[in-house]
Amino acid sequence: MTSSHFSSEGSELEPELDQPLLAVLQARNAELEFQLQEYQVRLQQKEEQHSEARLTDIFNRAIASIASLRMSSHQTWEYDYLSSGCEVVFGYSSQAFMTNPTLWLSRVLPEDRDAVTTTRNMIFSTGSAAIEYRFCHADGTVRWISETLSSHWDEVADCGVVTVVSLDVSAHKRTEAEREQRVESESVAYNSIGVSVELAKTISDRRLAEVTLRQSEQRMRSILSSISDAFFSVDREWRFTFLNQQAERVLRRDAQQLLGNTVWESFPDAVDSAFYHQYHWAMEHQQSVSFEAYYPPYDLWVDVRAYPFAAGLTVYFLDITERKQVELEARRLQERLQFLLANTPAAIFTCKPNGDFGATFISDNIQTISGHEPQEFLTESGFWISHLHPDDLNRIISEMPLLFNEGHHTYEYRFRHKDGSYRWVRDSLRLIRDALGEPVEIVGCVTDISDRKQAEISLRESEQRLQTILESSPLSI
Repeated sequence: MTSSHFSSEGSELEPELDQPLLAVLQARNAELEFQLQEYQVRLQQKEEQHSEARLTDIFNRAIASIASLRMSSHQTWEYDYLSSGCEVVFGYSSQAFMTNPTLWLSRVLPEDRDAVTTTRNMIFSTGSAAIEYRFCHADGTVRWISETLSSHWDEVADCGVVTVVSLDVSAHKRTEAEREQRVESESVAYNSIGVSVELAKTISDRRLAEVTLRQSEQRMRSILSSISDAFFSVDREWRFTFLNQQAERVLRRDAQQLLGNTVWESFPDAVDSAFYHQYHWAMEHQQSVSFEAYYPPYDLWVDVRAYPFAAGLTVYFLDITERKQVELEARRLQERLQFLLANTPAAIFTCKPNGDFGATFISDNIQTISGHEPQEFLTESGFWISHLHPDDLNRIISEMPLLFNEGHHTYEYRFRHKDGSYRWVRDSLRLIRDALGEPVEIVGCVTDISDRKQAEISLRESEQRLQTILESSPLSI
């Protein structure tokens, strides 16, 4: 390569970048980038696992059997999903039903099978349905089952899908039977004192309604107390009306301390905060809201979902402080990395360990070295190879096995600058392998050594001129 490829300014050899410092920076940059990627992958996996686990937990804790079935092309029902609540309702595990598709119908009492089969077969024309039937529980007892069905058509799979929620209502049926017996016996007693049968029935109905209401409230409180999310409700005056145990833990207050008191009196620091404005908006517009917010007194981040109803507001919230701390640490790592990259003359990059070795990351200061924007390296996978000097290309490719054999290698080659000239660069590479030893990425550090190369060429030319002078001089020895 001739000297015309380089700037002619300066003839003294500039000192090279401190190689030990460069090696330290290179290793630290690679380490920080790798840690950042690990944080991001771990964060995403944790969020996905938590979301799936939370939904499964709610389904499995529900005092009901929740199933998703699809009608196959053979007009038979196949299970897609069945919650563990089926064991409480029917006495059989979800695995038992899935491995034996005929088990469920075989345990429905013969007198009820036709009605049950008809309801399921007509669900796609009706859209939704409800039915009660008797089922022979695994323990041998006969249980009354109340079932609600809804359907939709899966365009992708080209089949019908039905969601079925089944509840054991045997206790309710027994209560009804006892009520009829009580009404009958009370009617005899009331008749003896001149009270009509209709009035006796009204009195019994009122008693039954009171008992049913208490039982319903107890069941609802039991379900809300068992869900994994924190939950509380307030009336339209913002007074607490219910908290589950998870809410007590996150809010760091016992229910007895909060029930009957307003949210804003109990937590004055929340006034005029995101909680205050979002809750008021939901109540005013009667629309649900979801948001993330920080509560400074507890150093607490929460993911909130609030749902208004006629009598007040229900709020589900989840402590996401740990997730936010991971995100904050990831941002700090990113900022430290960017600081290191911005304050070193070397450009840091990562690329694929095979194929066209396309770049997957490159620091902004590559533009100072090559004149090209980082995005050009990232969007065009063959950009790096296409800008190598033709005389250097074969040598670089032939030396690539050294990187895979030794785990590191350094090249010096010419790279075409955006202005059309070629610049000499030094490229120090390190190979990253996974736990199984397979190559996953190449981390590199590029520096512009054009001035050094120009100085070397100038020095060699000076030596050659001096040698020529000495050889042609009559005084030479």
